[in-house]
Amino acid sequence: MAWYEFNGVRLSHPEGWEITREETGAGVTVTVSPGGASFWAVTKLPFGVRADEAVETVTEAYREEYDDLDVRDAEPTADAAHAEELLEAVTAARPGPGVDLEWSVHDLPVAGRVRTVEIADVTLLVTCQADAIDWDDLVADFEMLTGSLRAAEDD
Repeated sequence: MAWYEFNGVRLSHPEGWEITREETGAGVTVTVSPGGASFWAVTKLPFGVRADEAVETVTEAYREEYDDLDVRDAEPTADAAHAEELLEAVTAARPGPGVDLEWSVHDLPVAGRVRTVEIADVTLLVTCQADAIDWDDLVADFEMLTGSLRAAEDD
């Protein structure tokens, strides 16, 4: 594992995964990808943006793109619940609202997640997606990435 730091936020990522950084009016986004169309991304939201509003905005963007989008309230797996417990214990981060998504692209099922995490006075928006073939292989890495988020000054 390797560490990456941006704008006061740190995350651990698998060696060899591609990292890109983008600054927009919506905040700073870092995307981590094993290659292909699968990715995990974290956006440091501007001060004052509410977590539930950020989740709804992203969900609406997916709805506009995919007619067959299925949205469910986030239901963490046992591994995800354990990752959230570790996240809180190690980093003093608080998991916030989120949703699970499913849709298809050219008849290929795709799964995704939208989550929020609060660390100190910073709200982070986490999104990830992979096709159904790769999801089971990547979900543990996505949860590890989310679980590694911390304020850079914590170390």
